[in-house]
Amino acid sequence: MASVEVTFVIATAAAILSVVVGTPFAYLMARSEFKLKEVIEAIIDIPVMVPHVLVGIMIVLAFSSQYGLGPFLQGLGINLIDTLIGAIITVTYLSATYSIRMTESAIKMINPDVELTARTLGSTPHLRSSML
Repeated sequence: MASVEVTFVIATAAAILSVVVGTPFAYLMARSEFKLKEVIEAIIDIPVMVPHVLVGIMIVLAFSSQYGLGPFLQGLGINLIDTLIGAIITVTYLSATYSIRMTESAIKMINPDVELTARTLGSTPHLRSSML
């Protein structure tokens, strides 16, 4: 029963984070041009192109105490391997790809002139200008 509870917590937290972080990120990707955009798009698409098991292994290696960001995080007292937070971050990364890409394609379908018209009618400025 405990494993079902942990799975439920991880899946729920990952879904919420995917929407909360993915929506503004998708808007930024849909409406902005910036340096390294192609690199960020490639990083977003890794879970789609590579099997999830390999992505999991890549994440473990990236955050292990011996490789990647692991030694830096260990120095700060942060451990993500074999923790609930680490599992949530991993599942969020795997699922956020779909959230970001679906939201981005929906945003691209909206004519930017409609957004400008909404701003003239009292809508708040779009997300990109408020993020800068």
